[in-house]
Amino acid sequence: MLPNQTSFLTGVGICIIVVLYFEGKLSPSILPPVNTPPKFSQDVKSIFERPNLVLQLVSNCRTSSRRENYVKQLKRYIRITQLGKCFGGKCSPECETRAISKHKFYLSFENSVCQDYISEKMFRRLGHMLPVVLKRSIYSGFIPDDAFIAADDFKCPEDLAKYLRYLGGNYTAFSKYFEWTKHWKLERENHACLLCKFLNEKNGTVKTLANFREWWYDDKKCEKYYADRLTCH
Repeated sequence: MLPNQTSFLTGVGICIIVVLYFEGKLSPSILPPVNTPPKFSQDVKSIFERPNLVLQLVSNCRTSSRRENYVKQLKRYIRITQLGKCFGGKCSPECETRAISKHKFYLSFENSVCQDYISEKMFRRLGHMLPVVLKRSIYSGFIPDDAFIAADDFKCPEDLAKYLRYLGGNYTAFSKYFEWTKHWKLERENHACLLCKFLNEKNGTVKTLANFREWWYDDKKCEKYYADRLTCH
């Protein structure tokens, strides 16, 4: 949840707020080592052999990041399957599963590009598809740099499209983005249990905020219309 989605916290009164929040310089490793040898070749081969290239699931049609403008240009150069509320109706979990099983890449473009803000879009697809994000620096330090593709590494959408088409036809190059799965795994945490663990840690990291409102609303670095900077003009 972003600051612009929490206006209910600004009213008069006393609020006790528990925030489960990632901050770059304090964040723990989220990818623990694997305990059993993974079926690397078999798993990656099955992803590579999917018939279609790019998938995007969208429920927010007009965003502050203007991801929709970037995707509009990207579609000129590569076919994108778009599902969700913005494209004729909600995609159920069964619909998502079917769509994922037919695509290699997932457009994990956030509706807001903000410091330390990573939504479920990345984590739900990581290891099952090759995610494409808008801004690399937001994910570096949380996720291996060779586990995803970033749009801001390319001059414009046309160049990204060319690279995705190249990877879609080259197993050796494609499989390098899944090398991390030989050594690491993504764990699905129960957030209630995780919060309980943090609250009971005697030697955990503690950070005191002098002004919660200033930290939450004013100090967050969000880049409005970020995707527009990556398009070709």
